[in-house]
Amino acid sequence: MDDFKNEYEESQNIIVERNKAVEDTLYDEDKVEVTNDEIVVSPNKKTKKPKNKFSFKKLTKKQKIIFIVSISLILIAIIFVILYFAVLKPKKDPKKDNTPSVVIEKDNYIYNDGTLTFLSKDDKKLGNYECENKDEEKCFITNYANENNTDLPKYLDENEEVLNRRSQIYNDNYVFVQDGEVIYLYDISKKEKIGEYKLIKIGETQKKVVAYKDKDDKYGLLDLTNENMSLTNTLYDYIDIYKNDNAFIAKNNNESFLINSNGDTISKKMNCEIKSFSDKYIFCGDYLYDYNLNKALQYILVSILPILWMIVVKNHVGEHAFFTCRNFCVTITGCFLLMLSQLKGKTKE
Repeated sequence: MDDFKNEYEESQNIIVERNKAVEDTLYDEDKVEVTNDEIVVSPNKKTKKPKNKFSFKKLTKKQKIIFIVSISLILIAIIFVILYFAVLKPKKDPKKDNTPSVVIEKDNYIYNDGTLTFLSKDDKKLGNYECENKDEEKCFITNYANENNTDLPKYLDENEEVLNRRSQIYNDNYVFVQDGEVIYLYDISKKEKIGEYKLIKIGETQKKVVAYKDKDDKYGLLDLTNENMSLTNTLYDYIDIYKNDNAFIAKNNNESFLINSNGDTISKKMNCEIKSFSDKYIFCGDYLYDYNLNKALQYILVSILPILWMIVVKNHVGEHAFFTCRNFCVTITGCFLLMLSQLKGKTKE
């Protein structure tokens, strides 16, 4: 009986101890678990709320359309921003930003960082041209070339060096522009290039005739007062402009001759360099010829020799006039031969 009483008292003590361990958690059954006469208190557990997963299939037709349009607009905006910063947005050149602008003012144009502004004679702006080569030494209105084999005077500066003469702006519309190594004939009103050359040059004519050398090293003529502009359809190995508005010196295969404004040959070909010419005669090499290659100078000199002799010895001529008058036969013969050579040339034509 005593043994039973002792076991009962021990069991009561165990229950009291267990009750003390779990007295704070008896209100929450989820936190208490009894196994094999042991009480296990689990830590606080947070209840998990069910997650709402996005499902495109569960959307209504209207929601699907709004969703697709929204995504498309976002993608377009992203692509535009990428293209703008990668391609469309102009890149700043730090060198250019730090480089001071270069402005050069001349009598008929202004250079400003690779752009030419053309000026009229009264300083009115006619138009602009942007050079491909921005160097101020290679972007300007072209100078006339000093290439000329005639007896025209050479233009020199104060240092007796050949003077570079700048070309003019023709009719306030046509201008020759040096852009790098190339000369362009530029139409200001139409803003377009209408010709490409290596050099241009002029003579002492009243008309606005310009000789040019093209990229194939052939020469031609331009009349910038004419709508057609090109005077000659045929190109030559060389051309010089002299003082005549209707005749020009041309050269082919080392033979010199004269051509008119239509490009027609108006003189015989000569194996010498034409230095000057008039309406009837050509000074070529050391001789004076007519247009038919007759040596007119010889006949003229022969004709005037008796006259020069009579001027020198006029006293003798006066005392012996009865036989000195026969010297005029030489003059008459020279004039006759000169006239005959002219008629002969016209007959051959």
